[in-house]
Amino acid sequence: MESLVVRGFAGIKDANINIGQFTVFIGHQASGKSVCAKLIYYFRQIISGLALEAASGSTKTDIRKKHKANFIKYFPNTSWGTEQFSITYTLYAVKFTVKSKHNKAGISIDISYSETYDKILESLRKEMRKYEDINDGGYVRIVNVNGEDRYIDISPTSLMLEIGRKNISDSYVNTNYFVPAGRSFFSTLQSNVFSFISTSIDMDPFLIEFGRLYERMRNSYSNRRMGSYRNTAQDLQVFKKIVKGEYARISGQDYISSSGNRSIPIGSTSSGQQEVLPLLILLTSIKQGLQNRGANVFIEEPEAHLFPDTQKELIDYIFSSMEKNAGICLITTHSPYILSEINNMMYRGYLIKRIKLKSALSKLSDGSRIDPSKVEAYHFKDGNVSRIIDDSTGLIDASDIDKISNVISQEFDELMSIEAESLNV
Repeated sequence: MESLVVRGFAGIKDANINIGQFTVFIGHQASGKSVCAKLIYYFRQIISGLALEAASGSTKTDIRKKHKANFIKYFPNTSWGTEQFSITYTLYAVKFTVKSKHNKAGISIDISYSETYDKILESLRKEMRKYEDINDGGYVRIVNVNGEDRYIDISPTSLMLEIGRKNISDSYVNTNYFVPAGRSFFSTLQSNVFSFISTSIDMDPFLIEFGRLYERMRNSYSNRRMGSYRNTAQDLQVFKKIVKGEYARISGQDYISSSGNRSIPIGSTSSGQQEVLPLLILLTSIKQGLQNRGANVFIEEPEAHLFPDTQKELIDYIFSSMEKNAGICLITTHSPYILSEINNMMYRGYLIKRIKLKSALSKLSDGSRIDPSKVEAYHFKDGNVSRIIDDSTGLIDASDIDKISNVISQEFDELMSIEAESLNV
């Protein structure tokens, strides 16, 4: 349904990844987790941008030039390596392949597109041409239908949704959100400072995109009223539990209110609070909009600077927020705690399907759960990517990760042996 295949790109020797509703990448730093997450985001952006490309009137050549430029922006050619590489991404009937081309001038890329992509683009253009003479701000007015005026939404997004459904899936129009690591940077920026500095400083494009998004979403979060969407009270309770206080935005300044009626400027809070605040604001805002359209959410290192029990609370909230989402949620992590809690949720979901005893079900219903079939997990190591879902159980096989703990335990045992031998001398 959705997959990514990478050969020889940016330190990744071989990766065959099937993407589930929830996908987890775990591994050492600089192992390729972020590269693969960003590649999936890049291709999803191409698909989601189809409607606007059609509306812009850009030629097919111009669109392809833009896609190449964005690839180089997201993945600078200095990171490609010197070997030939190929990247293939598939979402239903849409397929893209990026291949390197080597010549005397250096390395360049070629992007090929499946026939379905071109068909959707042309279908969108045809639909838009039908209404171009009667378009009123993205709507067509039909007079006197059953005694009243009616409007048909013919905005690019609406047309894309309809045509996407005809081509297998409405997930073609999902909004994409990439939440990079280093989020504390955004927490400490006030007002519209980020919009200013991002235009004058050469920065990572993923940081720029998230910074602009975060500015919009924290303003909308602070203006949101209690009960404006379902489960707001529950969201605020979880928010308070994870952040260890209540968030307030006053006169363009961010504060965390904690015990003793203390209001602490966000720049003076802990690194964990600064890291998790932008993520939670984004998640609550996305959750509000899921009733209208799906979202594809990419989160780097949700565990950053958080104690293990808070990591558990956060991953539970991420999964519960995105469970009914029509899009995907992809997480990169170094944390075995994150992986273990996801496995617990999968196991609980597995047991709820199988166990019929009411007393046992009541115990299981207290914790977070997820259908194991919705989850994919991959381990990144030494340029290779391996799937760590055990097909016999449907759960995560964390034996590779456990080896790390075993090495640490073994070292401790050896130290104890040295102590015992020394004392017996």
